[in-house]
Amino acid sequence: MSWLALQTKWRAPLHPGGTIAEPLYINNDNYIRYLFAGVPTISLRTKIGYSFTINDSECLPNYISYGGYTGFIGSTYNIWYDLGYGWVASTLDVGTPLYEYFYYGSYGASIGYYTGTSFYTIGTSSGVGTLPSFGSTLTAYGRGTLRGTTYGGTSTNTLSVGTAWEYWTTEGAEILYGKYSPAGTASEDKYMGSPQWKNGTTKYCRNPTAVSGKFEYGSIVWNISASKYVLGTYNSVSGWHESSSAPTVESSWTLQFAKPEDSDAEGENITLEWDNWVLGTYSQSLYAVRSSNWSG
Repeated sequence: MSWLALQTKWRAPLHPGGTIAEPLYINNDNYIRYLFAGVPTISLRTKIGYSFTINDSECLPNYISYGGYTGFIGSTYNIWYDLGYGWVASTLDVGTPLYEYFYYGSYGASIGYYTGTSFYTIGTSSGVGTLPSFGSTLTAYGRGTLRGTTYGGTSTNTLSVGTAWEYWTTEGAEILYGKYSPAGTASEDKYMGSPQWKNGTTKYCRNPTAVSGKFEYGSIVWNISASKYVLGTYNSVSGWHESSSAPTVESSWTLQFAKPEDSDAEGENITLEWDNWVLGTYSQSLYAVRSSNWSG
């Protein structure tokens, strides 16, 4: 899995759970690496920062500003920050102006009904809405046309608002390459960078792109004739080193000494030690363009 650095800084409205910052890396499996609240994080590019759920249906961040914060889009309900009512949920389009007022009947000051738009305030039945912290749940209460007939009353129309996130993290904001452990609903580990082994001062870094399902490891390449990984010149009278299997990350790798049947060459097996996850020597050329807009 190869990663590509994004040189453009992250410019987007705030996620309510934490600040998103560089460095940003993406890969061809639709994952992105970034800092979330200072923690190195990998997630799907469509789920940068955690999402919110309404009755277990997920609302994804869209990174369009509503009151300075990103909105969250779901299949039925949407969530956004309204300047008057705080964090709200509604089947209306994100950012729709919201209002609520009580229509008094002719039989008394407290007899009538609420009207306005149809929305919910999260975490409160009458005040300014808030959002649940990651891993917790809040109740959203109907407002406007959903509030009922009692002045100042609490609506019986409610929603359950929770959180959801499939992501991977590692410890230490300065860490870039290495293993990212699953969190939230994620499973298995993900890795950033190229694995590298060493024999003394000689390094063997894995190429990020496989050819016919086989990677190269520096000067160790898959030999079709031998059906093995080969270090040296295959079928040379002086011998070579080979392995029938690829190495396992974070483990040593032993290559057997081999020679032709009629060769008198002598040699020993070699074991490559695990080194680290690294950037490697592989690169890709990119073009950067800067433009200006002159007016007046």
